[in-house]
Amino acid sequence: MRSVSRWLIWPATQRAIAAPLLLVALGLGLLCAVASDDAIMTLTIWAATLAGAGLCVLAFGLRLPAPANRNSGITYAAVVTATLLSLGLAIHVLGMRQFGGYDMSLVVDFGWRQLQGQRFPADFPNTTPPSFLLGTLWAFQLGGVSWQSLVDVFALFSLASMVWVLWLWRALLGRPWMAALLATSLIAMAMLPLSSWWYNPITSAAGVIFALSSALTWLRPGQRRAWVSWAGSVALLASAKPNVAGVMLLPVALLFLISRAHRGPAVLAGLIALAGLEGLLRAYGMSLADFVAGYRGVAERGVVIGAGFVNASALVVVTALAGLALALLPLGVLVPRTLRPGSDPRLAFIGAVTIATGALAFVTSGEVKLVDMVIIHAGLMIWALAVGVAPSLDAQAPVDGPGLAGRYLVATAVLGIFMGAGVALSRQRVSSIGPRTFFEHSTRPEPFADGFFKGLTAGPRLHGTYADVARLLEGQPRRAIFFGPRMQWAYAAFRQGSPVGEPVWFQPGFSFAVSRQDGYFAEASNGRFELMVFLKGDYTFFPPAFMARLDRRYERVPGFEFIEVYRRRPG
Repeated sequence: MRSVSRWLIWPATQRAIAAPLLLVALGLGLLCAVASDDAIMTLTIWAATLAGAGLCVLAFGLRLPAPANRNSGITYAAVVTATLLSLGLAIHVLGMRQFGGYDMSLVVDFGWRQLQGQRFPADFPNTTPPSFLLGTLWAFQLGGVSWQSLVDVFALFSLASMVWVLWLWRALLGRPWMAALLATSLIAMAMLPLSSWWYNPITSAAGVIFALSSALTWLRPGQRRAWVSWAGSVALLASAKPNVAGVMLLPVALLFLISRAHRGPAVLAGLIALAGLEGLLRAYGMSLADFVAGYRGVAERGVVIGAGFVNASALVVVTALAGLALALLPLGVLVPRTLRPGSDPRLAFIGAVTIATGALAFVTSGEVKLVDMVIIHAGLMIWALAVGVAPSLDAQAPVDGPGLAGRYLVATAVLGIFMGAGVALSRQRVSSIGPRTFFEHSTRPEPFADGFFKGLTAGPRLHGTYADVARLLEGQPRRAIFFGPRMQWAYAAFRQGSPVGEPVWFQPGFSFAVSRQDGYFAEASNGRFELMVFLKGDYTFFPPAFMARLDRRYERVPGFEFIEVYRRRPG
C-alpha cells in the first residue's frame, strides 16, 4: 500500500494520469456548445466528473501551508470566506434556474398552508420531517411569499451547516485546509445538486453534523463546546428524516450510555435537545408524537431496498452501485487497523454507524446519490481518525503519510465537489422530478418579471401555465379551488386558500396511509370545490374512480392551452 501511495505522489505519475482526464473533460465541455439540449446535461456531468478525477490524482500529493502565522491565517480566512460566499451565490443562482413541478410544488404549498394558519395534524396529513416543514413556513415569513424565499433560506441553511462542519473538522483533525475541503464537499455534494429547500439534503447535513459532534464529544468528554454542539446536532437530526435519524441516534446514544465518562453529559444534553425541539414544535401546534404517527402511517410499505432506483435505467443502477463500492474501498485498510494497538474501536464504531446509515439511505432514498454519499464519506473519515490514518493537506505533514487510504479520502472529497457541481450546473436533479412537466432544456430568455416566480428562469410551459391560471382567476376573489399534481404552487402564487383537511399531495403510501386513500380521493371529488384545475394530461396517482366522479360532477371549461379546468355542475 505504501509503495502505491509513493508512486501516486510522484509528479510525473500524477501528470501522466491527470493530463488525459483533464483534456477529455475539456473536450466534453467544448462539445456542449454544439450538442443537443438532452446531450448537454450528460456532457456537463461527465466533464465535471472527469475534471474532478484528474484533480483527484493531483490531490494525492497536495500540500498547503498551515495557517500558523498572521499572514497565512489571513489567507486561510479569505479563502474560506470567498468559498462560503461563492457557494451561497451559486445556490441562489442555480435555485432560480428551472422548476421541477412535482417535488417543488408541494414545498410551496406546505409553507403557504402554514402561513394561512393551517397546522399539522389538525388541518392536513403529513409524513415529512419537522425541519423541512417548519423551514417552508420560516422562508415565507422571512422573505415573503415567493420561490426565491425558499431558495435563499436553503442557501442560508447550507452556509450555516458549512460553518458548523468546518469548526467540527478543525476541532477533530487540527488540520485547517483538510477541514475546509471536507466542509466544501458537504455543500457541493448534498446542497448544490437541487439548490432549493428539500428534506433529503437537510437530512444529510444533519447526519454529518451529528456524526462529527458525536466523534468530538467521544474524544473530548470534558469539553463544554463539544456537548453544546452535540445537543444541537441531536435536535437537528431528530427533526430530520427517520430513516437516517433513527439509525444514527440510537446506536450512538447506547455507546455513550455504556461509557462512564459520557453517560451523564449525554443524558443531560439529549434531554435538553429533545425538550427544546418538542417545545418549538408545540409553539406551532405540533409535537414529536404527531410526526411519529405520520411516519408510522406510511411505514406499512416498510424499508424498500432499491426504492432509490425506481425508474432508473440498468446503466444508472450499475454506475451508482459501482460508485458506492469505490467509495467503500478504504474499509479494506480501516477494518484490519481497528484491532491494532493505538486504535479507538469505539470511535471507529461511530464511523461504522455513520457509513451504514449513509449506505441505507443510498439504496432507499429517491435522491441523487451524492447526497447520501456525503454521509458515507464522513463515516470513513471518522473511522480513519480512529485508526490513525486521517489525511492532511498541511505542508508540515509527512510526504508519504498517512498512506493510500487517507489520500484516497482526500481524492474522493475532491471528486465529490466536482461531481456535485456538474449535477448542479446541468440541473439534472430538477429534470429528474419530471422532464417536460415544467423542466425544459430550452428556457425563455427572460426570467419571470413579477409574481411568485419573479426572477426564475424557466421554460415556456411554466410561463404558459402561470398565464393560464392568471387568466382563469383574473378579477375574481378567492374561490373554492383544487389544484392537482404539480400545480400546488398556484395556491400561494395566486393567494388562493389551500383546502383544509386535504393532503398536500396525493400519493398513497407516501403522503398518507394507503388505508386512507379511498376517503381522501372521494372527498376531493365530492363537489366541494367550485373549480378543479390540473396540468394538461397530468392526473398522477389519481385512480379511475376519482376520474369517473369528476366527470359526473364537473364539466370541462375549454379555452386553455396548458391546463385542464373543471367547473362544478349546477345543482
